Amino acid sequence: MKRFLSLSIFVVALAGLFSATAPTQTQRSPRPDKKSEGYPFLLFEGIKKEELSRWVDAQMKSMSVEQKVGQLIMPIVYPSTQADKMRQAEQLVRNCHIGGILFQKGSLSDQYTMTRRLQSAAPTPLLIALDGEWGLYMRLKDAPRFPRNMGLGQQKDNQLLYDYGREVARECRLMGIHINFAPVLDINNNSKNPVIGTRSFGDNPHQVAEKGIAYAQGLEDGGVMAVAKHFPGHGNTTEDSHKTLPTVFASRQELDKTELYPFREFFRARLSGVMTAHLNVPALESRQNTPSSLSYAICTDLLQKGMGFGGLIFTDGLAMEGAKVAGSQPISVRAILAGNDILLGPVDPNKAFTEVLGAVRSGTISSELLDSKCRKILSFKYALIIRPGLPQEESATRVVNQVNNREAKQMASKLWDASIYIQKNKKQLLPLRQESRVACVNLEAAATNTFTQAAGFSTKDCYAYVKGNSTARMRELLASLKRYDAVVVTVRQSQPDWAGEFLRQLTEQNATAIVFFSTPYAENRIRTAADKAQAIVMAYENTSEAALAAAGRIRGTTNNTVTPTQGSSAVEEGEADPTAYMMASPIAPPSVSSFEEGPQPPPLSIMAMPKVDRIAQEALSRGAFPGCRVLAIHCNKIVYNKSFGTLDGSARGEKVSSSTIYDLASVTKVLATTPAVMLLIQEGKLKLTDQLGFLLPRFAHTDLSNITVQQLLLHEAGLRPSVSFYDALIDQSSLNGRLTGARQNPGWVQLDTNSWGNPFFTFRPELVSRTQNANYPLRFSTDLYLSEEVKNILLNTIASTPRCGVGNYKYSDLGFILLQQIVEKISGKSLDSFVEERIYQPIGANTLGYQPLNKFSASRIAPTQNDKFLRKSIIRGTVDDEAAACLGGVSGNAGLFGTAEDVARVLELFIQEGSYNGKQIIDRKVFRQFITTHGKGNRRSLGFDKGRASMADSASASTYGHTGFTGTCVWVDPDNELIFVFLSNRTYPNRLNKKLMTEGIRPKLHQAIYEALGIGA
Repeated sequence: MKRFLSLSIFVVALAGLFSATAPTQTQRSPRPDKKSEGYPFLLFEGIKKEELSRWVDAQMKSMSVEQKVGQLIMPIVYPSTQADKMRQAEQLVRNCHIGGILFQKGSLSDQYTMTRRLQSAAPTPLLIALDGEWGLYMRLKDAPRFPRNMGLGQQKDNQLLYDYGREVARECRLMGIHINFAPVLDINNNSKNPVIGTRSFGDNPHQVAEKGIAYAQGLEDGGVMAVAKHFPGHGNTTEDSHKTLPTVFASRQELDKTELYPFREFFRARLSGVMTAHLNVPALESRQNTPSSLSYAICTDLLQKGMGFGGLIFTDGLAMEGAKVAGSQPISVRAILAGNDILLGPVDPNKAFTEVLGAVRSGTISSELLDSKCRKILSFKYALIIRPGLPQEESATRVVNQVNNREAKQMASKLWDASIYIQKNKKQLLPLRQESRVACVNLEAAATNTFTQAAGFSTKDCYAYVKGNSTARMRELLASLKRYDAVVVTVRQSQPDWAGEFLRQLTEQNATAIVFFSTPYAENRIRTAADKAQAIVMAYENTSEAALAAAGRIRGTTNNTVTPTQGSSAVEEGEADPTAYMMASPIAPPSVSSFEEGPQPPPLSIMAMPKVDRIAQEALSRGAFPGCRVLAIHCNKIVYNKSFGTLDGSARGEKVSSSTIYDLASVTKVLATTPAVMLLIQEGKLKLTDQLGFLLPRFAHTDLSNITVQQLLLHEAGLRPSVSFYDALIDQSSLNGRLTGARQNPGWVQLDTNSWGNPFFTFRPELVSRTQNANYPLRFSTDLYLSEEVKNILLNTIASTPRCGVGNYKYSDLGFILLQQIVEKISGKSLDSFVEERIYQPIGANTLGYQPLNKFSASRIAPTQNDKFLRKSIIRGTVDDEAAACLGGVSGNAGLFGTAEDVARVLELFIQEGSYNGKQIIDRKVFRQFITTHGKGNRRSLGFDKGRASMADSASASTYGHTGFTGTCVWVDPDNELIFVFLSNRTYPNRLNKKLMTEGIRPKLHQAIYEALGIGA
């Protein structure tokens, strides 16, 4: 059957995914349709294709047709330890051979016990799913309670969303849960929507995508599948698909721009699950009243072929009214034929099993289609269950305690604090002043409650105003409130318009703050009063947790403050970003899938350092950089952690935050290449005295053959600082004159003080393409790709480069490119894969790595330049350094990206001499050898910079680190136990901006830290 050919997508995608242990660039597998390029999945990173295929093949051979059909069915089960309920669930496992279970409402203990029992009854492990949009509490009421998405969509710290995902994943793995039906990627762009509302991250597609992906990446890095929903977008409806079939009236163009955007970005981020909604979408499906979940045009033509998604596709619950549309075949069969892989929550699982089995036997569902879906499901079972292994059985009581541990409580506190959004704050009414007389009026609630008590209101200052109060009562209350300096009003219902007149008069006579413990659309019901109120606070839901967090915000006692995206309380340009205080210590270990609590992060000890603030703010105001991150850790405590400015330097630009990813430039040398060499030396695979010609035969008969590894690390090999490798990419016949020169010509681009570039050229078509494919796999920029031959040209150019000053210090990028080649030759892995597996993953440095666009949205990455000369585009997410770009973004001299926090994790590994949280990752003797072996003039140790001009005067003589061209630096002072990280993109919009260096801003900041701590010389 022709229409089912595209459903072999996943098998083809897996072949591309496992063609290398960790690809050095995004690999896209060939598809039947030219637009159906597949994305590899984060969940499969590090999995060997052979082992996965062997397990899947063995399962397929042992399965009957009935067992294969059962893999496609995931019934809903209510957790219970009652004998009859347990027996019914076991019958589903044995009779229908179900592939998984979605548990609904119950308790942690009952679900854990039932899961263990059902797993033991299943011949093939069951996929256990959670419908937990705001964590396990959504279904299991004794689990930690986290806020709904809308409040979290308004805060700016994406690292917090990632950490949230990791925490939910930790809890899921403890419970034996493998899949979470989250995040919600619906755009809340219809205020009359009865079912999405606060489940959405907001009404901005980019914001929804960014927040949803950050959360989902946390889930999947924690070993739990993230399932985006409700495809193709349930936000712009006025009806609930639980009750009917809603219609989305948007045009295809509007859908592409809005509803489909977050899903497209989710797929590009290599995340692995999606849920299809029960919606009537005329722009996507021509057949009238065909639910999107049962539409081939939507589930296959659009989702798989058009958008290139090859992960698991789940229907929304098939018991919902939106799915119950009559057709020529049963709903279960139509859902499979449409392109879904798993039937979620059929009304009668036994009947659905019989229907699908009958369709297979009749040929309506081909055996090829059944096998392809079964293989896909089994592949994810391998990644989620077999490879990590089933956790050892523990008592239910112990698991419940582990789920509700201190880590969960800390995360809940941060999230609730972050979810409170100060939408308006005129005349800085908030936080309330201690000396002010303030009253609290609670609409449709008791006069005293959790909020009033937490906010410190005395009983005599608390009032209740309820629907049905007389006009006389209103006047009496208004008269009583006149004596107060300010009044706080709480709203807990979605339709407070009955109190409109009271609120109008109140806001005219008193400074008023209105706190909404409800949908934010309640504000529209009291528009006049809301406009006159001096402050508006959105808490989004009427819970005790929201009450406590909102009380902290209005009183200014919240420990974890979060900057909202707009409103007068937002951080002003150049002001330190309070979101920096929100993350856990950057040296905290990753949340691991274990029944044992991981080591707790060290405490925060944020100090006031006004001089550091002033230096950074003054540098920002003088245009030294668009924005920056400054992080300092002293004696294993974070003592300074702030963000300044925006990513692009504009007043309206995205503000720098703890989740901002920077191009680290030459800091790559000490965070990637140098520790990679250490690892090979400790394993006896490499020696400092080994010569280049011996290690890399292509250099055996060149002038470089006798260069030693130690000379490369000390920059004493006599190599040139750099080479313009990109010259080889230019079609010389297209040039009118020279490519570069010391004088300006019309239309030329200034590259440096006395250097200009001629942009009027074309690239050699055999080396450069605007389309990425097998012949042009290396990404040079966002829209330029290089042939593998460019690598050979680059290495041949180095081989033919003359040397001078051998044995003396001469800084060179070329030496670290050669070290990269050595690491890759000996390890058998690309440098990015080697350091990620051996260093970054074990310490939880999840953002640290090469080619960040393979994992993260460009909106999270600081741009480095508007390259008008060579690449003719804004460089954002691809490496700024041209030599590294010629290598596809993975190089020994540059190419590493990451957040300040993850950079600090590696530096913590260094300051502990190769140890991290008790685990020795780099041999202590080898590490000491590297930092104590000095070159001539003591300018360098092995791999590290020790240049005094680039660091604080008070830094000890043992301090080591590196600077980066894009405006970065890292310094480790083991004597004073101080780690310093500075990240910026001073090169944006162009490299002519050298104020960071000429004004000595980095060493000044470093020195101010020492002075604030009272340490150092």
